[in-house]
Amino acid sequence: MYRRILYLLALSTALASCGEKTGPDDGGGSPWGSNIPEGYEEVSILYDANAILQNPLSGWVIYVPLIENVEEFWEKYENFPYNKALDPSDVSTESTVNVFDYGHVLYLRGSWTDFNPEENVYIWQDGIDENKYPLARSLRLFEEGAAQRGLKLAFTLKCDSRDANAQCTPDFVKDKMVAEYGSNANGTLTSDGTNIHTPGKGYFTFTLGTNPPKPYWSPYPDDPVFQEEYAKFINALAAEYDDPEKTEFISGLGMGLWGEYHACIYSTDDETPREAVFEKVTDIYSQAFKKVPVVTNYHKFVGSTMRDGSADAYPEICELSKKMLTSAINKGFCMRHDAFGMKSGNFGYAGWEKNFIADFKYKVPVLGEGGWIVTQGGYDEEGNPKNYKTEYSDARALRQGEYDAMASAYVNMMDLRYDESYVRGETWSWFNDAYDLVLQFLRKGCYRVYPDKVIVPVKLQNGKEYTVKHRWRNRGEAYFPTNIPQYKARFKVAFALLNTSTGEIVGDNIFFDEKADPSAWTLDGGPVEYSVDIAPKGVAAGYYDLCVGIVDMFAGDPKSGDYRIGVQLGTQGETTGTGWLKVKKVAVTD
Repeated sequence: MYRRILYLLALSTALASCGEKTGPDDGGGSPWGSNIPEGYEEVSILYDANAILQNPLSGWVIYVPLIENVEEFWEKYENFPYNKALDPSDVSTESTVNVFDYGHVLYLRGSWTDFNPEENVYIWQDGIDENKYPLARSLRLFEEGAAQRGLKLAFTLKCDSRDANAQCTPDFVKDKMVAEYGSNANGTLTSDGTNIHTPGKGYFTFTLGTNPPKPYWSPYPDDPVFQEEYAKFINALAAEYDDPEKTEFISGLGMGLWGEYHACIYSTDDETPREAVFEKVTDIYSQAFKKVPVVTNYHKFVGSTMRDGSADAYPEICELSKKMLTSAINKGFCMRHDAFGMKSGNFGYAGWEKNFIADFKYKVPVLGEGGWIVTQGGYDEEGNPKNYKTEYSDARALRQGEYDAMASAYVNMMDLRYDESYVRGETWSWFNDAYDLVLQFLRKGCYRVYPDKVIVPVKLQNGKEYTVKHRWRNRGEAYFPTNIPQYKARFKVAFALLNTSTGEIVGDNIFFDEKADPSAWTLDGGPVEYSVDIAPKGVAAGYYDLCVGIVDMFAGDPKSGDYRIGVQLGTQGETTGTGWLKVKKVAVTD
């Protein structure tokens, strides 16, 4: 985040000059009226509605599988064609943009097998044989490239092979099941792939493809061998990536079709283990990841054997979904949905999903993913479309439909999906069919927090205590989720005295307002007021910049005085090179 703030200063300044800027008193005058004490001054801070802010759990994610040609990916995405005509304020002479200026999270999608091909072998391990495990090279290049560009990583890891044409759970897990259960380990599915044909304790087998069909297997989620080995993998993943300096979030839980946790098949051939398995696996993730947010899908058939169907037809299944998801939220999970823009009440984003997430508005962050893919789908024998054109006239209408659906859920993040052709894929469509919506999400959809009023003393004396009053707003539609467990101790509002020449904090003159809660700042909640006491000490007489910012307590080394700003503020105010907002130059005396 620290590097990203420095990288984007010039871009944000240029973009901020292109459109709306809201004045200091928009939405209300001074919160303290004329009752400003002698020796104090009220500072009004201008809002900036246009600068692109790249903040934690906010903005666009760029997701991509562990492809072989990582170098081409970087080159293509840093020189990406776009439709500048969709942004009237764009005065650039360039015909391409850098996608990473719009999204700061690289979302790597893979399978358990991809990351853990053999027992105790993980492709992130130092010194791993990249010739034997070529995905290790891909991961290394993605990690190195992300670090160079100031990007954070995110991961999702599926373990059900039924839709993948690949083996998603490592074979050593099956070997352990065979050792445990012998000939009773293997079950088989019915010809339509929806139910158990031959019972088995550990896993079920099936075939995919034609000419010839290939055999695959997937574990039963309720199997204890699977759960034990999966827990071992998730804990190994956390040991490497539960690090907010390099990881933005982890998306679970990996089971069911597309890893979205529906159409599950249990060893019982019914839904008896459904809730117990969900509780077990959410415990595994929430206990492993303490510093990085964890995410799971919300929909009406969570953990169910059902794939399609209306909520009205299955009220008991849907009621249990609500109970299970509420349990996950209470454990600290964020929510995501992967079918935004799909209007069908049977398999898309419909009434049940909308009503469920409405109950958690500004209580849990939501990540959004579009359901349809413009390059996939076809036509049936009667010539009817089997793609997004069943619900939309063209790709632009699809993008608008996805955007509107995500906006209704107040999502924190949206997706830019990779396509190997680089043209006519999802990312291409967003930047060419809907570039205005790409910008609109960043400027209006994402949270944009800032202090619009601060009352500060104009002179300070060492050892004397002063009260600083400050008022904060959020002008974005999403909220800053400092209420989730991974963020509660991480982000803190602070004032500090900075050397006007070096921009460094003077001694330990940094003052945290422990009462300030960014998750309480919402668009429809209005401004929130606080006061904090500051008392300078050990400061040589002279002038200093009294600054404010939101500090990331997990970055730098706060114990030794290395405090790093973790959030870009939506202001036109002057900031230091490290992201502190200058409030007032004040005099300090002995």
